[in-house]
Order: sequence, then structure tokens, then C-alpha cells
Amino acid sequence: MGGNRLSVTAVMVLVVGTVLAVLLVPVVGYRVYSEYVQLSDKAANEAQAALDMLESVHVNSMLERRETEDLDPAINVLNGTMELFSQTSGRHGGVSLWLVMAPKVIDFQKANGQNEIEGPQDEIDEIALESKAVQSNISDQSIFRMTRPVVLGEGSASNPKCASCHQALMDIQPGEVIGAYAARIDLSGAMAMWKQKSAFIILAGAMLIALMLGMIVALIKWLVLKPIDELVLATDR
Repeated sequence: MGGNRLSVTAVMVLVVGTVLAVLLVPVVGYRVYSEYVQLSDKAANEAQAALDMLESVHVNSMLERRETEDLDPAINVLNGTMELFSQTSGRHGGVSLWLVMAPKVIDFQKANGQNEIEGPQDEIDEIALESKAVQSNISDQSIFRMTRPVVLGEGSASNPKCASCHQALMDIQPGEVIGAYAARIDLSGAMAMWKQKSAFIILAGAMLIALMLGMIVALIKWLVLKPIDELVLATDR
């Protein structure tokens, strides 16, 4: 009889435990995933704001420059602003920014003996230039990357002065990519906190299941097995 009671208890615990797991695992998974999405969205918004700033400074510098040489005062102001921003932001684990030149711009720079060659720094830059679409991701090293391409005749590159330089001097046609704005954010601290919080959520879920199973076992013993034992004793008498 004891073996049968144990078997009944085990089966009921297994069934109830499975049901609880089926119900709670999606909830825990959604909570962990939603925390990750919030982290990613926050990084994306921060990168977008930084790229907006870079785009504004860069466009104004390009419109104000008087010559294509690297030593143009407008370029010096642009480079100084970018360096200052990256240094200030980087000290607080913030955003690093850089410009990416399209192949035709690089060819022009090389043909004219210019030292400022700003090619793609990684695959994200390369894909953005090829696809003409914003690219972003979080790497395995907890680095958030975003690259925003610039297309001649569109958005910030729709000013006629853009075509007067890029089209006339570099043979870049409307609809072709000029370059891109790129941002990098170190999320190692935020990702570590997310992993720690996720582990806590998972542990809390497991403990909740264990607690509920313990209560169910106690209820089974009290409401089911105990009356059976009493009935058996009464029958034996």
C-alpha cells in the first residue's frame, strides 16, 4: 500500500510540476527577453542621438568647407568635435563615433594624395554601405554597433552643394552611397547586470515551482493519502 501511495504521489507531482513548468517558463522567458529588449532599445536610442549630433556637425562642416584638402578649417573643427565627444563620452562608458567613406570617396582621396582615409571598420560598416540601410546589432563582446549610411540626394545629402562636390568631383550619382556615420557603445556593464537579473528571475521561478510542488505534496498527503489510510485502518478493524 505504501508503494502505491508513493507512486500516486510521484505521478501527481510529476503532472502538476509539468503543468507549472509549462505555465511559468514562458512567463520567465518573456520577462528575461523584455529586459534584453529594453537594454537594446536604450542603446539604440543613445546611438541614434549621437549619430544625429554627428550628422549635424558633419553636414555643417561640409557645407562650410572651401576646399577638398584635409587641412580645411571646417574639417579641423569637425575632427576636433568628434575627438572631444568620443573622449568625453568614452570616459563614462559612452559612445564612440567615426565617419565611413564610400569606395568612390576613398578613391578620390587616394588619387589626390590625401591622408584622411576613413574606410569601413567592421562588417556592420560594410553591410550598411552595400545595403544603403541602417545596420545595428549587439556583438558577443557586449558591444552595440550602429551604422547609418548617407545616400546622395537623400536626407542630409540632398543639399545641392553635396552634389556639386561628390557628383562633379567623385562621380557619385544620386542614389549612390557617399559614406556613413557609425557609433559604438560598450554595453559590458549593462549586459552583466542583465545576465545577473536574468539569473535571479530564473532562480526565483525555479524556487516558486519547488515551493508550489512542496505545498501540493503536503496537500496530497493531507487531503488524499491520509483519508485513505484512515479508511484502510477502519476497514481492517
